[in-house]
Amino acid sequence: MNFQKKNKKNYICIIPARGGSKGIKNKNTKILGGKPLIYWTIKEAKKVQNFLKVIVSTDSEKIKSLSIKYKADCPFLRPKNIAKDNSPTIKAIKNVCGYLKKQNFDDFEYIVILQPTSPFRNKNDIERSLKIFERNKNASSLISVVKVTDNHPARMYYKDKNKLIKNPLSEKKTGDPRQNLKEMYLRNGSIYIIKKNNLSKNFLGNNPIAFEMPKSRSLNIDDEFDLKIARSLIKKNNL
Repeated sequence: MNFQKKNKKNYICIIPARGGSKGIKNKNTKILGGKPLIYWTIKEAKKVQNFLKVIVSTDSEKIKSLSIKYKADCPFLRPKNIAKDNSPTIKAIKNVCGYLKKQNFDDFEYIVILQPTSPFRNKNDIERSLKIFERNKNASSLISVVKVTDNHPARMYYKDKNKLIKNPLSEKKTGDPRQNLKEMYLRNGSIYIIKKNNLSKNFLGNNPIAFEMPKSRSLNIDDEFDLKIARSLIKKNNL
């Protein structure tokens, strides 16, 4: 695998794509619009000229083969001990960084994580997020989010048997119009940017900033219902 340095901005892109999945079996290779799910993220990442490398981290031979087919780098298989259902993704990112350091490819400063479960995020989203991150010099990370319009936390409850219990964010007055509720944002799982030197236990760091994305490109495929929605959108938009 050739990891020669290039005269581009010092970003690498890592696509974490585990072979197993609880919600959908073999999720990252499920067919969406005639292509495996991981294709859609690799396709857009490869369009971004800022990236020194687009690297897929996987424990699956099939995903490795597909990644290479679609022109991403996948120089090794992720160790099984960090490819379990409960393995934090940050361990996979550190694993890739450790490999690159051994290959004397360690001049990059920033890591962009693109999860393959977000197939509708596009090149413009990625490039806009990079510009926002570059303008915010003190930011430890950037996290893509979507505004909560349905299922606002103020209208959510805990349930103890059949008893509903308010949460700390519950609306003060039951039935408040949506316009009176404080705007909330949800991580959509699409784009994470972090400084290499800030890699810790998670992607947030001490000073994360938000990159807001529209609901139309914020679908995060977690279960079969999400996959059905994605297939419908692909068909409707002729993607």
